[in-house]
Amino acid sequence: MCITEMKPNISLKTVSHESYLDIFESIKQNNSFIFKVYVGGYTFGVCDHIVERPCSYFTVLRDPYERVLSAYKYCTLFPRDHICWGKSAKNMTLKEWVRFHKSFFFYQLLFKPEFCLPEKMSSVSKNAGKYLPCWYVQQLLIDSESNEDAKHVILDYVIENLEEWFAVIGVTEEFELSLRLLENVYNLPFKRCNKLNLKGNLTDRKSVV
Repeated sequence: MCITEMKPNISLKTVSHESYLDIFESIKQNNSFIFKVYVGGYTFGVCDHIVERPCSYFTVLRDPYERVLSAYKYCTLFPRDHICWGKSAKNMTLKEWVRFHKSFFFYQLLFKPEFCLPEKMSSVSKNAGKYLPCWYVQQLLIDSESNEDAKHVILDYVIENLEEWFAVIGVTEEFELSLRLLENVYNLPFKRCNKLNLKGNLTDRKSVV
């Protein structure tokens, strides 16, 4: 991982779809012993519970067309990854996949552990007739309780607060510049991180228009 390469002794914890409940609870219970860095798709919200030291977020975003095309291709090849659960990419067209998967980042920003407590998970999964991952359960719950107007209000709120929530938002298309911004903010040698390998992705944008 990039962060451990530039600072091998840093205390780091991955917040995964399996560990997020335990990690959030441990932070609440023992704020004096927390990791220096939390990474993963379920980290947003951690700073709400860290009160004894400064806490901030950073992320690197990708062109949304490139991202969804890459995700579709990835999930046809590696369906066991939890971001590919819910529905099979192999059995869907690209357009169907886009409508199903939506903006993974948008729903990450709305993530709350309470969405995926065992009772909610089991109830929604039971209604669907199969086990569903946390991110998809959250998506279904939000969609069931929000009409399109409400989602636009939420989206506007997210856009208005991105600069407040994130210390740095990089983009893969300007990766070197993003690394320099991260170095300037966190005073860590992010330039040691190798450039992301974005070759070999499905990039025909006309397919999703």
